[in-house]
Amino acid sequence: MFERTIQNQKAKEARKLHLNEDQLQVCYGGLLGDSNLNLKTNGQYRIKFCHSEPQLEYLELKKNILMPFIIQESPTIEQSRIITINNLSFKSNKFFTYNSIIHQDVTNMFPFFYKRKNGKLVR
Repeated sequence: MFERTIQNQKAKEARKLHLNEDQLQVCYGGLLGDSNLNLKTNGQYRIKFCHSEPQLEYLELKKNILMPFIIQESPTIEQSRIITINNLSFKSNKFFTYNSIIHQDVTNMFPFFYKRKNGKLVR
């Protein structure tokens, strides 16, 4: 419970800041690749970065660049899924993710990377 309170305080403080140019470029590059935006209940977004085990060092580099907008101490480990990018499917047996905090600068990226087509969101 104490750890959650500290994370909430860090997120609150980080929301007062803006992403710098390097941080924006990491987000843009990720969204052109295999990262995605997740809609939260308040109508704002966070960005999720996901990499396989051989790319774990690269994921950590992204996290370090994006500090203080990622407050997780270590990545979430997820098991076996099929990732589809531009109609190509890849199987990842183990992958690691970091989520940014919910932030207005991230929410502002949404219309540049997603469009509505026949009532559905497409990239």
